Amino acid sequence: MTWLQSLFAGDTRSITGALLLLAITSLVGVLGWLSKIVLQTMADWRQRRRDNDDRQEHLEEVLVDILIHADFDDRSVAGIIDTRRITALKDQIDSGPSDYRPFVPPEAPDPTFADYRGVRRRLEIELMVACDRFFDNSQLFHGYYAHLATAEFAALSSERKKQALDTLVALGEKVQADYQRLSQAMETAPEAQPIYSKVVSALPPRQDIWPNA
Repeated sequence: MTWLQSLFAGDTRSITGALLLLAITSLVGVLGWLSKIVLQTMADWRQRRRDNDDRQEHLEEVLVDILIHADFDDRSVAGIIDTRRITALKDQIDSGPSDYRPFVPPEAPDPTFADYRGVRRRLEIELMVACDRFFDNSQLFHGYYAHLATAEFAALSSERKKQALDTLVALGEKVQADYQRLSQAMETAPEAQPIYSKVVSALPPRQDIWPNA
């Protein structure tokens, strides 16, 4: 019986057959281990790809929300600081009671800023700075605007109240300028460019909120 016949017959009595059987057994074990590693590597790669796709999808969703929120906020600010409205408020300050204060409707909390903070570091520097400036000045403006309805504002003299309105206008103009910078950054940033035109084209047209003034 040759060594090959002994091997297939399971004859391990010969030294050569025993060594070959051991080598083949070891090779099968190594191949099994390598197969397991390859399969695990492929599974990990697929999972990373799914995670990256999910992160990219989430980033695009946040950028869409920022664009919609910023557009809405810019329209809101434009209405608040409209020259005709500010003039009407100053007239009411002059003709109304000494403790006059305007009605400021409450604003519902918006999660857009919190969502932005979660993806902030993934943005290009120019876009990140534009978003930071817009959100910072927008929050400052709306905080100042809400203060016009407080007792502290009502206690001011008429002249100080009108000066406060002028300050409100200046803050609002900063928000509007920051919105323009944000829009330009969104239009050119690699991470936002694919969705920018789609969102902008879907936004409603702007209308004069004081058509009969």
